[in-house]
Amino acid sequence: MKIEWLILADAAQVVGGKLYLLGGGWDRLTVNKPFPVQQHCALALSIAVPWNETNQRHSFEVEIVAEDSATEQPKSLMKMGGQFEVGRPPGYARARASVFNWPLT
Repeated sequence: MKIEWLILADAAQVVGGKLYLLGGGWDRLTVNKPFPVQQHCALALSIAVPWNETNQRHSFEVEIVAEDSATEQPKSLMKMGGQFEVGRPPGYARARASVFNWPLT
């Protein structure tokens, strides 16, 4: 398997295998309020699954880390994951990968 892409957005959802993004592709957050601030955001992930790995259950995990300024060690901010299975339709070409899109909200 290969991660095709990972994108940060205001919101994301998958309907009928299609990914819908709202406010996608940002890399900075401007805050005009005192901290702490609650900001809803989503990650959208696309995984290419080779033909020979379809019809099997796979696990994935995404972790967001920040460097702790006091210790310069990674600090886990969020960790989530799950399982998925991508099927293949009859006659699907062996050399062709299937795509799994997932919104992490």
